[in-house]
Amino acid sequence: MPHFITVCVKGWQRTSEGPIPEYLDVPEAERFYEDFVVGENPVVFRGAVTDAPATTKWAKDDFLKEEFGELNIHVIKGKDKIPTEMKFKKFIREYQYEDWYLTNSIPQPMMPYLTLPKCLQCGLKKYLLEFELWMSAGGTSSTLHSHADHHLHCLLTGRKDFIVISPDLKDKLSFKETIGLHGAGVSDIDVEMVNMFKHKELGSVTWKWATLKPGDCIYIPAKYIHQVRSYGRSISWTMLWAPSPEIDFSDCEESDSGKAMVLGDTTPVWTYIDADKQLSNIKLNAASLRHHLMLQLREEESLSLETFKHFYDEVMSEVDDHPDVNDVWSMLGAIHEGNITKQAIAEMDSATLDKVSIILNSPHIRRHDEL
Repeated sequence: MPHFITVCVKGWQRTSEGPIPEYLDVPEAERFYEDFVVGENPVVFRGAVTDAPATTKWAKDDFLKEEFGELNIHVIKGKDKIPTEMKFKKFIREYQYEDWYLTNSIPQPMMPYLTLPKCLQCGLKKYLLEFELWMSAGGTSSTLHSHADHHLHCLLTGRKDFIVISPDLKDKLSFKETIGLHGAGVSDIDVEMVNMFKHKELGSVTWKWATLKPGDCIYIPAKYIHQVRSYGRSISWTMLWAPSPEIDFSDCEESDSGKAMVLGDTTPVWTYIDADKQLSNIKLNAASLRHHLMLQLREEESLSLETFKHFYDEVMSEVDDHPDVNDVWSMLGAIHEGNITKQAIAEMDSATLDKVSIILNSPHIRRHDEL
C-alpha cells in the first residue's frame, strides 16, 4: 500500500480508507458515465489497454529513438517546474542517468500506438480535450494536485502508485486553485518531507490508494486531489475530457466498441505539433467555436473572463501581436468582466462567432506562412 506521506509524526497519519475499487473489464461508454462519472467515483480497470500497439513496439528505447527521435518534446529537469524543450532522442539517451521526466501533449506521430478505451469511444468522445504522455526512469513523485477535467490515466510500462482524496478536503491541504480553471490547483505541502506541525489537519484527511501495473487504467474525476509516484522505466498516457451535465450517447448506436480504436482516430480539442500545443481544428467556424466555448463551461452555467482568458492565452501562446483578450471578450457580447451564460453561448449569432473564429485561426495561418 502506498504511503500518503513520506515522513510523519507517529500517530498523526490517518489510515487509508482502503484501495480504490477495481474491475477486470472496461464498461461501455454510457454505463461508465452512469456508474462512475456521474457519482464522481474513482475506479481502476485492470488490463484495460493491453491491446495498445505500444505495448510491444515501445518495450525498448531503441524503437522510440528511431521512430520519434526528431520530435521536439518538453522535459522537466529535477525540481525545475519549467519545461525544457529538447529532441526526443536526446531525452532517450540521457533520461536513465538524469533526474528527468517527459510531460507532453502526445505528438501526432505517436498517437496510432496508443488506444482509446471503449468507455471513451462514443458519447464522452465529443468532450475529449487533450492526450498527455508521461515517461521517466522511475523515482518521480508529483505534488498533491487536481485537474479541472476528468481523466483516465493508463500505464504502459513500469508501476505507478496513486493517492486519491476527495475535493471536499482541499481546505485541509493548503490548496491553491488555478485562476481560470475551477477545480484545478496544487497544494504547497512537500510530500517528501511533510511538516506535520504546520499542517496539523492533514492527520484527519481520508484517502484511498491504487497501484497500476502495465495495461491498467485509473479514472480520476475532475477536481479530485491526487498524488502519483512512479517506479522503474515508466511510460503512461492520460486522456482528459471536459465535465458536462448533459451527455448525448446517440452516437454509440453506430460505434463499434468491440473494435480497437487508437488515439489517432480521434480529434481532441488540443493537439501537439513541433513542440507547439495548438487547436486540432485549424479552421474554426461558428459551430465549432460554439462547441469549444461550451466545453470551457464544463459544469458551470456561465463562462467567466478568467476561464476564457486561460483558453485564449493557450491558443495565442505563439503569437505576440494578437488582439487583447478583453476586446475579444467584448466581441462575444460580455460587458466588462461580466460572465456569458450558457444560454447566451447557445443562442449567439453565427456572425459574431465567425469573427472570433478568424482571430483564433490566426496562429495556424501564421505558422503556415512561416513554412
